[in-house]
Amino acid sequence: MIILLAVAIYSSGKQIYDIEEQRQNGLEYAELRSADKSIKMFFSKTMHELLFIRGLPDVEQFIDEDFKNGHYKDELKEMFYDLALRSYNKYCYKDYYEITMIDDAGQEQIKVVNKNNKDAQAVQGDSLINVKDKKYFIKAMQLDKYGVYVSQVKSLPQINQGEMRKLYIIKLAVPLFNSQGTKKGVLVLSLYLSRILDLLSQDMFIYTENNKLLSLAPKGDIKVKSIDYNVVNIEHSDSDGHSSSANNHNSEKEHGTFGKEVLDGQLHKGDEKQAIHYIKTQPLAAINWIIGTKHHHPSLIEALDRIRLLSIISYIVIISLILFISYKTVQKFIELIDAQKAIIFSLVRLTEGRDPETGAHLERTRNYAVILAKQLGKNDKYSDVIDDEFVEDIFEAALLHDIGKVGIRDSILLKDSNLNEIEYDEIKGHVKIGKELLENIISKFNLKQSFLSMAKNICAYHHEKYDGTGYLEGLEGEEIPLEARIFALCDVYDVIRSKRSYKEALSHQEAVERIKEGENEHFDSDVVDAFLKCKDEFARVGEEH
Repeated sequence: MIILLAVAIYSSGKQIYDIEEQRQNGLEYAELRSADKSIKMFFSKTMHELLFIRGLPDVEQFIDEDFKNGHYKDELKEMFYDLALRSYNKYCYKDYYEITMIDDAGQEQIKVVNKNNKDAQAVQGDSLINVKDKKYFIKAMQLDKYGVYVSQVKSLPQINQGEMRKLYIIKLAVPLFNSQGTKKGVLVLSLYLSRILDLLSQDMFIYTENNKLLSLAPKGDIKVKSIDYNVVNIEHSDSDGHSSSANNHNSEKEHGTFGKEVLDGQLHKGDEKQAIHYIKTQPLAAINWIIGTKHHHPSLIEALDRIRLLSIISYIVIISLILFISYKTVQKFIELIDAQKAIIFSLVRLTEGRDPETGAHLERTRNYAVILAKQLGKNDKYSDVIDDEFVEDIFEAALLHDIGKVGIRDSILLKDSNLNEIEYDEIKGHVKIGKELLENIISKFNLKQSFLSMAKNICAYHHEKYDGTGYLEGLEGEEIPLEARIFALCDVYDVIRSKRSYKEALSHQEAVERIKEGENEHFDSDVVDAFLKCKDEFARVGEEH
């Protein structure tokens, strides 16, 4: 009865909230569609002007005379100068940072630069450079008459009133042709990114294909953040830009709302009072951006407070009841976990009994793993992942890393000389055997303990290498689970330090040097960095065990 009352109270308040949220969402999407239209108009006019310049008779004549006619050169300089200074208003939305004409050898012939956004200057002959190795020139020279190259957002250092600031631009480049249709060079317009961001309403931002979030600060400076929104599926380009048809094409816009899970730890903390709305925009075929806006819900706060106020008493009663029941069952649950661990650790002893070197190896490596995990957890990149539970789990899970050796023949496992190729292939199969064994145990008994999932990952992937040359699956980089990347280093360190029938034990310093040599090949560089900070603790554990 209490539960039904709580549900009824919550549902009535939630209905008020949902109606208001739907209304405000509609307003946000209307603003996003308006911004989408403005950005498309901006690029449409820019492309029109770029192609208009290319088609001018003076431009064609200048190209026909191999860029040598001084009269045409002066005329074009003057025209470029006027274009660079044009301020945007209700009739024109764009300013140019730089306008450049380049011959087919990559030599700049005409360049007008508007560095401080108000005083354009024509670059003189001695300062004109050769750009034949620049990506935008190479890509543009590969295009046909209808192609345009669009760079990703580029940052340029600039001194403004004695302060070093970054200037952000986008380059649009098209090939130039003479009157016979022969490709003779490239025309480049460099656009101020701020002109595009000026088209957006307050709190809006642009999210680019290379995971850059661009927005305007209150004083007009551009803010750039690197953020990976995994929920957004847009086509990524190469690292320097795109080449495509100059003719824009319409595509179905995608829109939605980034929820709380997406925002946490990335842009700002999302909750019931705020979210991010977004819409996909494609102003040119080569550009796939997302326009987003932070949506605060001030008018929903009152509705939320009503819901919470009416529900709180019922929730307290329900939670108290749940806690009482949980208290009665918690001891049985703990006993069940201990029993499961006892059964699983019996499997470990089975392996230890077949291989006399296993016992000490297990004890050392599990202690190495704890030391290394704690040190890596001090890195901000992993601080949210490596917590006390992670450290406890890896201590328990490490014992099971070679459980698959129960399926390897004694003649191979206990061989006192180097293995041949066939034997080595067979012993590599212990990771697959171990993975399947643990998967079957977890599945058959519906076990939920996190250390078992970690044990399965360590067992299956601790012989993978960071560069993808390991076994059995050839995983690469962060495809390898974090716990396996940590344990891989611990395992190799112990093997180097341990005496085997076919090798002598090496010193701690030799092990350190070999691990450093394996950085970014065998081992994750972050894990190696953490190891170097705690290597003395490794040496201590090695001596004690």
